[in-house]
Amino acid sequence: MIQTTSKACVEIDKKFFSEHESIITIKGFKRAYGVNLIHDNLLIPDFLDGLIYEINLSDFNCRKLTLKDKKLREQKKLEKIKKEIKNHNENIIQPHDVYVSQNDKIYITDLGLGKDQGKGKILVFDSEYNLLDTIGTEIHDNLGLLAPVMIYEKKNFFYITEYGSNKILRFDEKFSFLDWIGTEDEKFSKINNNSWNKTKKFIDIDLLIPHAIKIDLNGLIYIADSGNHRILRYDSNGNYLGWIGKNDENEINNTWNDKKKSMPGIEPGAFKNPLDLFILKDSLLISEVRNN
Repeated sequence: MIQTTSKACVEIDKKFFSEHESIITIKGFKRAYGVNLIHDNLLIPDFLDGLIYEINLSDFNCRKLTLKDKKLREQKKLEKIKKEIKNHNENIIQPHDVYVSQNDKIYITDLGLGKDQGKGKILVFDSEYNLLDTIGTEIHDNLGLLAPVMIYEKKNFFYITEYGSNKILRFDEKFSFLDWIGTEDEKFSKINNNSWNKTKKFIDIDLLIPHAIKIDLNGLIYIADSGNHRILRYDSNGNYLGWIGKNDENEINNTWNDKKKSMPGIEPGAFKNPLDLFILKDSLLISEVRNN
């Protein structure tokens, strides 16, 4: 059950340049990554606080949304939580991303214990913040998702990015696990009884702390391969169509060339830990965490 606190909880800084141009800065988070919109409300998860902020865009009133048992979050760094958390699947430990579907269902990714420790999950709410479902706790032989950072839906497929495993998992509309994107790396052998069956691999690619995955109207798949500082592209069947970013010869690769290795950069066309993607007609908008 969601609990709310409706006191002023963020700082609003408004700068108006003209009647039609303004910049509104919302401050007061410890560490917020994801953001989404439902009706006139912004939903912003702060994974250090374990809270979801709801901010009304008409009057900027703010509410803090949280699931019960704050004590569990305060203990998340302790070893004993691995035993206690088995009976606490309804708690938000470290929220990271929020996704709102076309039917106004709200999906919140919870990192769980972080990295490859498991207990990550997806919490599903209706537009009134009633908890409808908890997804991912049974994967990897009940270890749970490994630090799920982002969730995305397209054509009855759900994509969940596991930051902790360097993989992206794909589910059907009923959240039955279908296949995955990634490769057999150190994490593959480290996690016993994992769900990354080799026969279920959709795309074989060596990802490093991946984040967003988005699909355009033509079915092309784009992946923000954050740790490798590049954006990958595939067709709808998973065939590789190259990457963009900066290569290891200090050249900007903006033609989806698949040669040479990628590297970070601050120049236009280069990336340093790209996180999120937004497809706008024929354009690809990309946010980064290191280039500000």
